[in-house]
Amino acid sequence: MLPRRNPSLAAALIVAALSIALPASAAAGAATETDRAQAAGISMCAKYAAPWGRNSNRGTVRRPYRSVQYLVNKLRRGQVGCLKRGTYVGDVSFYRGDVTLRSVFGVRARIRGYLRITDEANHVTVSRIVIDGHDAGPITLHVYGDDAVLTRLEVTNRHKLNETNRGSCILLGQVTMPTFRPVISRSRIHACGGGNGGHDHGIYAEFSRGAVIRNNYIYDNPGYGISMYPSAQNSLIAHNVIDGNGRENRGNLTFSGEEAGGEYAQSFASSNNRVQWNIITNAQARYNIESYFPELQPEGNVVEHNCVWRAPWGNFGYTDGYARRRNRSVNPLFAARGAADFTLRRGSPCARMGPLKGLRPPPSLY
Repeated sequence: MLPRRNPSLAAALIVAALSIALPASAAAGAATETDRAQAAGISMCAKYAAPWGRNSNRGTVRRPYRSVQYLVNKLRRGQVGCLKRGTYVGDVSFYRGDVTLRSVFGVRARIRGYLRITDEANHVTVSRIVIDGHDAGPITLHVYGDDAVLTRLEVTNRHKLNETNRGSCILLGQVTMPTFRPVISRSRIHACGGGNGGHDHGIYAEFSRGAVIRNNYIYDNPGYGISMYPSAQNSLIAHNVIDGNGRENRGNLTFSGEEAGGEYAQSFASSNNRVQWNIITNAQARYNIESYFPELQPEGNVVEHNCVWRAPWGNFGYTDGYARRRNRSVNPLFAARGAADFTLRRGSPCARMGPLKGLRPPPSLY
């Protein structure tokens, strides 16, 4: 004989089951993000923002904040702030360090404004975001704090016209606030400024110390792709494609310095910088690689193991500022350069140069 069913017990069991099942269902989105992030080795999101959120919310996956700045301000040391899909309008400044800002796994959010890592904000990571500074007055991304990591970004201002030296995409340090050990990797940096006589660069390493710039695509900038001026020290620039820069009478890359008496109170010379295993091609003016040192003479700048190809005046100019070793002047055979696809065709003589396989920047969203 079967035991009699207890209605009270059955009801209690149903309620208990629902109390477990409903929160699991409500958190499905968070669980999916967590699982994917863990599988990819990405840190967990502590707080979220979304274009449809509200700053009065708690910053959870279901009730995100609205603005990126509000999200950044709410992060504590060691936390990760995540952006849901969409476009965020407004500038962003980091005033405290040891935080990360990234898109949720599988998307790339877009910030329309400029981004600034202040001098007191060390160990800031920004990842998997598109930063569009077209409508912002200043340079698109400023780095003054130490040990910043910028990775898997697309940084552009869509050729923002200006006459005030504010069209560069990434600025590393300034005379009163040098930045130490910044890392820029796996990013696209392109279409930065214009109309400013070649003073708008993809990466402007003004006062950097120990910068690492690797596995990037840096292209279509009216100034230099990378300008080390006046005091970039101990940089490693490796495994990048630097292509088609310099149409406003510049080139692809420069080591440079400046003498005292003009913009700076003392003389500077960019020194001990290594440029290696890059593909540096199609400068729109002058040379692919050059230097400029009006007073102090640099030391230790080396250009080696690069593929260089096609520039109006030749691959190397004003060579007193750097040594050259084992570079190759060959066509790299890009897959589709006109579409900004810089992967290499089979049989390329530059197969060991440029971004390493598995570490290439993401496709452009422009």
